[in-house]
Amino acid sequence: MFRFIKSSRLRKRSDFLRIQSSARCIHTPHFILLVGAHQAAKPAHSLSPPPNRRLGVVTTRKLGNAVQRNRIKRICRECFRQWPSFLPAGTDLVVIARKGADQLSTNGVKIEWQAVRNRLEQQARWALSSR
Repeated sequence: MFRFIKSSRLRKRSDFLRIQSSARCIHTPHFILLVGAHQAAKPAHSLSPPPNRRLGVVTTRKLGNAVQRNRIKRICRECFRQWPSFLPAGTDLVVIARKGADQLSTNGVKIEWQAVRNRLEQQARWALSSR
């Protein structure tokens, strides 16, 4: 059983706002993907492991009731978990769901994200280099 651990989550509003204000956007038919560099709270020691990739999912009430919104979040988290090489270490990803995202399966989300993978990796490298 997979548990979406705290170190893999974007949890604070300030993290979401930082990424939304400074990150690069990539649009797909059902999602807006925002990629930014992970900003460590403490200075990293030379012996510490690189920071994890982190995910935050935003769903609005326009997308449907709580059941539909939570389904979108679960599917996005599952794609993120199944695809560890999706982003370089030290990057944060905010996924903003659009209309129709609740109709997608896990495979559908993966296919949509695969279509923009090169652009995502390029934006992630840019975000990491501009830290």
